[in-house]
Amino acid sequence: MAFVGGQDRIPSSKAPLQDRRLMAYRRLYKKYAPGPLNENLIKIGEFGLDDGYRLMMDLHAEDEKPTAVFAASDTMALGCMRAIEEAGLLVGTDISVIGFDDIPAAQYTSPSLSSVKVHTELWDGMLWKFFLNAFGKRGSCRLRLLFQQNSS
Repeated sequence: MAFVGGQDRIPSSKAPLQDRRLMAYRRLYKKYAPGPLNENLIKIGEFGLDDGYRLMMDLHAEDEKPTAVFAASDTMALGCMRAIEEAGLLVGTDISVIGFDDIPAAQYTSPSLSSVKVHTELWDGMLWKFFLNAFGKRGSCRLRLLFQQNSS
C-alpha cells in the first residue's frame, strides 16, 4: 500500500508539521505488512487534486507497483483516481484508493471514494471538556476519539 500526502506548515515558521496520517501509516505498515516498508511508495507534495494526480503518476513509474493507495486528503485521492484511470487501470479493481476527510463530492465519483471521516463538528465540545478537565480541575484528562463506519 502506498501513501500520498501533503506537507502542512505553520504560517509563521518554515518548519513542517508532522502529519499524523503518515505517522499512523508507518506504524500500521510496520505492524501488519508482510515485508519492510518501501520508502519509494511514500509520496509527499501539496494537498490538492494536481499533486494527487502527479504523485500517483510518480507511483506508476516505481518498480514496485502499489495495489492500494491511502491519500491524506480526499482531494488528493480524486487526483489519484484520475491518474489511475488515465493509466488504463481500474480504481477498486487494479488499485484501491482510500481518502481522508469524507468530502461530499466523494460519493459522486465512480466508483465512490472510500474515505475516513473525522467528526470535526464534535471537536469544540471535546476541546471544551479537555480544557475544563486540564485547567479547571487541575486533574488528569483523557481524550477518546470514536470512529464510525459510514454505511452508505
